[in-house]
Amino acid sequence: MHDRIIALGYALPTIFITAFPSADLKANALAKGALAVLEKPVDPDAIAHWLSVALDAP
Repeated sequence: MHDRIIALGYALPTIFITAFPSADLKANALAKGALAVLEKPVDPDAIAHWLSVALDAP
């Protein structure tokens, strides 16, 4: 879905959350502009940080 959104010309701040992280997934997502790739279970502080980055909030 992320690839399709990019193909349509949108650049939305994206945070991936996955239970099955891999180096390839992370490298591919970050290369295509994702802000972060987080592993489940996600640390609440990490979510708060990346949401504030995505929303450009302090």
